[in-house]
Amino acid sequence: MADSTRPWWKEANIYQIYPASFQNSNRDGIGDLPGILSRSNYIKDTGADAIWISPMYNSPQQDMGYDISDYESVSPPYGTVGDMEAIIAACHERGMKVLLDLVTNHTSNEHDD
Repeated sequence: MADSTRPWWKEANIYQIYPASFQNSNRDGIGDLPGILSRSNYIKDTGADAIWISPMYNSPQQDMGYDISDYESVSPPYGTVGDMEAIIAACHERGMKVLLDLVTNHTSNEHDD
């Protein structure tokens, strides 16, 4: 029996995904959020308790997506906010948590603020 006093992530199997190279759903050569969604059963079948999605926010892509220019939108080659919401719903339906890689100590020089 798991120790209920330990944080969930201490025992979790976390599956990290870099969106650009994971699964390409539209055959444009770039992985995308619909591709991640299409593999949600596969990810669960690996024993994952959570997925960790590397940056998928809008970015000029000069630092592998960590140079975020808009924290409220998805980089268009990856999909839409609706696609991200669908991934979250699919993961929750399968009992998985979703972690978004968000670095707040730096941003793109193209960010408005």
